[in-house]
Amino acid sequence: MSSRTSTKGFLLYNAYDLLNYLLSFFVPIVGRRYSSTIGNFYIFFIILTYVLNTRKTLFKTYFLILAALLFLPFFGYAINGFTYINNRWTFLLILPAALILGRFMEEELDGPALNKALKVFFILISLLAVLALSAWAEKTRNILLIVLAALFLVCLFPVLTFIRKRQFKMTGKLFSSRHIYRITLISSFLLVLGFGFACTFFLTTSEGLSAYEDKSAFSDISSDDSFFRIDQNKYALNSDFLGNDGLAHGLPAVHYYNTMNNGYVNDVIKFFNVSNHNNTIGYNGFDERSALNAINHVKYMLVRESEKQPVPYGFELYATTELQKSDESRFNNYTQTGYLEYNGQEKVYEKVHIFRNENFINFGFVYHEYVKNEDLENLTYVGRENALLSAVILEDDCGLPKHEPLDLEPLKPEFESENIIFEPGKIISGSGGGLLRFTVEAEAAELYVEILGLRALNKKQFTVFYETEYAKKEERNYAYGTYFYYENPDHLVNLGYYESGILEVRIHFEEGEYEFSKINYYLNPVAEIQEKAAKLNSETLEDLKFNASGFSGKISLDAPGMLFISLPYSSGFKAYVNGVRTEIEKANVGYMGVFLDAGSHEVEFVYETPGMKVGLLVSLMSVGILLTLGLMCIKKKAKVRDETNQELL
Repeated sequence: MSSRTSTKGFLLYNAYDLLNYLLSFFVPIVGRRYSSTIGNFYIFFIILTYVLNTRKTLFKTYFLILAALLFLPFFGYAINGFTYINNRWTFLLILPAALILGRFMEEELDGPALNKALKVFFILISLLAVLALSAWAEKTRNILLIVLAALFLVCLFPVLTFIRKRQFKMTGKLFSSRHIYRITLISSFLLVLGFGFACTFFLTTSEGLSAYEDKSAFSDISSDDSFFRIDQNKYALNSDFLGNDGLAHGLPAVHYYNTMNNGYVNDVIKFFNVSNHNNTIGYNGFDERSALNAINHVKYMLVRESEKQPVPYGFELYATTELQKSDESRFNNYTQTGYLEYNGQEKVYEKVHIFRNENFINFGFVYHEYVKNEDLENLTYVGRENALLSAVILEDDCGLPKHEPLDLEPLKPEFESENIIFEPGKIISGSGGGLLRFTVEAEAAELYVEILGLRALNKKQFTVFYETEYAKKEERNYAYGTYFYYENPDHLVNLGYYESGILEVRIHFEEGEYEFSKINYYLNPVAEIQEKAAKLNSETLEDLKFNASGFSGKISLDAPGMLFISLPYSSGFKAYVNGVRTEIEKANVGYMGVFLDAGSHEVEFVYETPGMKVGLLVSLMSVGILLTLGLMCIKKKAKVRDETNQELL
């Protein structure tokens, strides 16, 4: 049920990938996809010398196989159950490297192997330079760099010839047994120290977890004992996608990055085309879309004073608190996070407004109509969302009355352009980026802007910015097979709720050439939301109790319906209605639901991690086998010792 189970298809490593992986043998860096190897050029040279000697050892074979597998993307894909490429397994290289280092220190140096290692070491360093030029060429599309890389390779051969004819006596001295220990320690210390300084001053922020020190800032929310969730757009350290603020502050949220993210949530995000900066490795809430907020029990919205964020429909100011403010003038592009703002040595704080949803729906509500997934596929994404407050979305027909959904027709904007050549199906944005603008007259409606089929012709990843006077949003475009697992050429951005007035909408494009199929906007009326939310709130679970393995509650119905549970679908859950096991349906694309007849019901959901019992059984069997083998070894050694003693007697 992981959010990373979607395949990204066949993928080849590019020059930048190969550069990262090879460089990790020389210096302590973590390459892309969590690749980590030796990280010490001196130890790496020792290992090369050992590998190139004539003796055949298990250590050598072990190291060579693992090192080769690092450069095969299919292995990093297969070892993770064909979910996504992850090279965390490369920590295994530390074991043979440590064993080889120990063996090398105990044995005599092999002169021929030392000379071979020197040549291979030089070749690998040269290859790093070639890969660096190639990676730069791939990024800048500079043919000259590719030519330079080729010339570098050509010049490599005379240098290797020179090395072959000369004996480097200094090399033998550097790797004498008298120097190996001290140089190994010194080089390791300097490399790790250098990497530590780089992280502190250049690569990462210095704030760390201190950015989450305001534990008591949300006492007004944490005292609420109902089932609810919160939403926000801007997280600690000025990030808009590292959304683990809820975890850090102990609040239930609709935003998680790489943490508690179930794959079925991503199905929901994809079906309704929700703007999501984390694509398939996390999610950033539901873009303040009213129906999605309602069925996910979003009760509170956090808006920092420094944000450009309109208040969603139905939310009223509830309380005000303070959080540490991020420094708007400083941002770390490496980590995509910022820094806290200081006034001298004192941290600067800013107000955070807490808004409460007046259309909040309690946990465990009931639908009395349904609509099939396939019936919504021909509707616009906004039309699909609007169906959520009227009927449950199911994969198959059922005994409930069928709902006939109404679509929301898209509107065509009349554009003015700035530094852009705008043609049917094509956008050419000039140097420094370009702008499309149009005006909208909104009246008690949510404003959505949509671009379908948007792709850049000269790059795989790009960002488009959407804004009005009151709101600013962005959509990051990911191509299939780059970093995430499905592409998102269809943009749909919620620019907020507006009571009335004429708005100017601006769409900013980065420099480049783009193709698209349609550009629309929607004015989604909100007049019926309050009434529909109140209707769903009339039948919800009462006496709700949560425990370590699930939850239970009671409900009474006048007519048959489906009890909707806004927890992501999982085969680990089992449902019991009045003590009888009941099948759990996949509802609203990625959540859970159970059918209930008219009458009073006691409902219980019990969770057990899938595979837990089988895994425990396998572990116990493994421990049993290990103990048996250990006892057999002890018995065998005791027998040999007895036989030896008998011979001595």
